[in-house]
Amino acid sequence: AVATPGLALVLGAPRAVPALIAGAVCLAVAGFLKHSLVVAPVALCLWLAIWHGRTALWFAMAGILSAGVLYAVFAGAHGAGFLGHLMSARAYSAAEALRGTLHWLTKTWPMLLALAWAGWRWRGDGPIMFCAIYAALAVVAGGYFKGGAGVDQNVFFDAYVACAIGLGLLASRLPRAR
Repeated sequence: AVATPGLALVLGAPRAVPALIAGAVCLAVAGFLKHSLVVAPVALCLWLAIWHGRTALWFAMAGILSAGVLYAVFAGAHGAGFLGHLMSARAYSAAEALRGTLHWLTKTWPMLLALAWAGWRWRGDGPIMFCAIYAALAVVAGGYFKGGAGVDQNVFFDAYVACAIGLGLLASRLPRAR
């Protein structure tokens, strides 16, 4: 709910500095609410660097500054051990990461395949390419996070978001492709 407006702001105006800054702030806040939501800002920054050059720098600087301010606020509210607690070790199982990812892929491969096809078919289409980059990074990150103790399938949330946006874009482009 907090990250989606950030995505919309940046994707809607990728060259507008105010939109980049507002989008970065939204995504930083989302990352502090759910720390596994790191994929969207990374994917946006990569996409901006590829498609819009220097605007990626504005976005990255705004995101880093926002994260720094949020860290100071949270550390002030929760004490000096805030970062240590946030980064505390979990039991990790590579076998569980693989098993959980493969299980998730058995349910979602048609969406991912459709998005991969759209990315190939409309490789010059910036928003479609963003979704393809976002989905690829989200599957890798979700697969990694899935190995943590007590982690559920919600670590693939970013992949679902990327697929939902990407498949919506695909559907909007199909009538024009005929």
